[in-house]
Order: sequence, then structure tokens, then C-alpha cells
Amino acid sequence: MRYALGLSGCVLLIGATVISAPAQTSPAFEVASVKLDKTAREPRFQALPSGRISIVGYSLRMLIAQSHNIPFQSPAERIFGGPDWVRSETYDIEAIPATGAFGPEMTPHARNEQLRLMLGRLLEDRFRLQMKQSTREMPVYDVLVAKNGLKLQPAKLSEKDCDSSEIRPPCHQLTGGQGRGLHSKAATVEDMAKFIEHWSDRPIADRTGVTTLFEVDTEGWTPLTPRLPSPDGTTSAEDQAISDPTRRTLFSIMDGLGLKLEPTKAPVSIYVIERAERPTEN
Repeated sequence: MRYALGLSGCVLLIGATVISAPAQTSPAFEVASVKLDKTAREPRFQALPSGRISIVGYSLRMLIAQSHNIPFQSPAERIFGGPDWVRSETYDIEAIPATGAFGPEMTPHARNEQLRLMLGRLLEDRFRLQMKQSTREMPVYDVLVAKNGLKLQPAKLSEKDCDSSEIRPPCHQLTGGQGRGLHSKAATVEDMAKFIEHWSDRPIADRTGVTTLFEVDTEGWTPLTPRLPSPDGTTSAEDQAISDPTRRTLFSIMDGLGLKLEPTKAPVSIYVIERAERPTEN
């Protein structure tokens, strides 16, 4: 579930931008605790409607990915550089915003965007994180409408309904994954593209131009990249299920929704860690 991919080869950087410390007016947590995780627990990220976050077992690389809305599980690496510990050491974080920072009028989307900014500020403050944002041309998948048109079912919820914090699960959120499929009561094609990128060998971009909310419910798919063999040579039930030759591919799943994954190349934002320090625990 965790990847430790380093920077190798020649990287084409276009329009490099140094990401410096945010202005003092940028949102920040009022109280935050950062501790080294010594239990090797499974990674977990929980965000409450109040803006409080609880993170378990995240490396700094995973935290950076979270703050920049990059799938941290994806083999398509977009975070480079930094010392080895930014990928190997994991941390537990509890952070609480100021009272009233997340009012009931905020939409789930606005709340998520604010949380990402606040997490980024926390990483800069506590890890002394400095990065350079650049652009690299790399292989990607474009999501296009298939030749025979969309086969998705329109959602019963509208964007106006989604403004309510009482909608559970929230609109624009999918559950499931590679082994369990795609499931949502109200998600756009862009939401689907971002979700499946967690299991893709390339970044994925929605090029359909379709902004409608859809219901989606699919089965799982076989991995786009081969699974590494078990060190002891055994084959688990999960390995057997995934290697089943009759199991559908992600391309087939998307085709069933009236969508197409088109391989191409495009400029993609990447991030180079220029400075990072282990935080002082508190």
C-alpha cells in the first residue's frame, strides 16, 4: 500500500515554481499534534465536518500527496526528491481548527479544499517543508465519452442537494476500489477519474466536459500493473482472484459506463522536495 519510488533519469521541468511558506492569512489549524508512528498501523485519514483531522500511519510523502490531491497509492509517481525518511517513516497527526472555522454553510467541496490548504500549512510549519512545483510531460490516460455514448445513470441528487452536510456518503465521493469496484450515489466523471487514479499506472484526466452527477455501481477489476510475488512463494486467495483470466479490466469497466481510457502524453504537475526536517513531537 505504500510506495517508495525515488527520482531517477532525466526529468523535463517546465516553468518551475518554488512553493514557499504561505502568507499569514492562509488557513491554519489552531492546535496540532505530530508524533512518529511506532506501531506500523494501516494508514488512515479521517476528517470530521468540524474540520478536525485524525491521521494514522502516513509518511510525509503521503501527507504531501493528500495536501495536493494526488493519489498516494498510484504507481504514477509525481513527488520526487527529499531524504529517504520522507517515504519510510510514518506519523500520527491530530489537528483541530479554530472554533467556527468550518461553518454549517460550507459545502463539502469547500470544506475539503480548505482542509487541504490547512494540511499544507501544517507540513510547512512542522516539517519545514519546501518544494518546487514543475511540469513534466508524461504518459497519461484521457477519459473520453465512448463511441456509443454514456451508459451512466443520472443521480437522484442535484448539486443543490449536495450542499447539505447531512448527505451521507457525501456527493462527489466514491467507495470501493480495484477489488470492489466503483460505488457512488452522486459523482461526476471527474470524480471517477480521480478515484481510479489510485490504482492506475498513469495519471488520469477527465476530458469529457460532462459535469452531470451520476449513480455508479460496478464490479472490481484486475490490476493494471502486475502484483509482486509473495516472498515465500505462496499464492493467497486474493492473488488467485486478481489473476483470474476472466476478471474484467479497468478498460472494460469504463467501457461499460460508456467511457474510454485513451493513452496519450500531456504535461503533468510534479513536486520536488527541496527541504524537509523531522518534526519535534508534541
